[in-house]
Amino acid sequence: MHNICNRNTSNSLIYDCKGGGGRSNKCDIYDGGHGMRGSHLTLTHDVVGTLNIDGFDIKGVMTTNPLPSSGWISDSVAAGTALMTGYRTENEIISQSPGGQVLKITLEITEESGKSRNIVSTTRITHANPTCYAAHMDGRNAKNGVAEQPLTSGAEVIFGGGLRHFLPKNSDGSRRMEGMDLISEFEKVGYEFIEGRKKLFEVDKSPVLELFAMSYELDRSEDEPS
Repeated sequence: MHNICNRNTSNSLIYDCKGGGGRSNKCDIYDGGHGMRGSHLTLTHDVVGTLNIDGFDIKGVMTTNPLPSSGWISDSVAAGTALMTGYRTENEIISQSPGGQVLKITLEITEESGKSRNIVSTTRITHANPTCYAAHMDGRNAKNGVAEQPLTSGAEVIFGGGLRHFLPKNSDGSRRMEGMDLISEFEKVGYEFIEGRKKLFEVDKSPVLELFAMSYELDRSEDEPS
């Protein structure tokens, strides 16, 4: 935590990160824009002009349509699976094949090389796109089950929405169908649970979990992360 990251070139998403003890590591940042396609970039260019992405040394395009059994139109998890694993699957399926074979996520490969996996989302952690970073499931709508998977994902930092899927059944706002207190389960395996924007600047160790209610920007309080 509190790594100081400096770009090592002007046109790269690879950062030099100064971590604890003066160590220097490469940080690979994957920024997934939900539903973003070429037409969105074209429109943004027309409105604001040059974008940071224009300066990258390496750019590419890949298709994310699902397996033919799901037709040509991809849903979010099939597209996310293609991006995070390099394999196509059917709609509704998260980072695994229709037959249940687990597909290795890019972030799992980075862990094998000695790097940590951190997940930060501006929507619910259990939402379709972020689930592809940490879960393997055959149904995108099993959000309570999706919420449990990061427990064993090895992620050192988890920031995002979806608090309602972590609270036990009788808690205000909970969407769980049983009494499991998932926040307590995370704490049992070593996670520090924090709340509020100010706490983000005080964290000095990992693993850490923060969950917050997602508000539209016009409705967001000052203590709520944007």
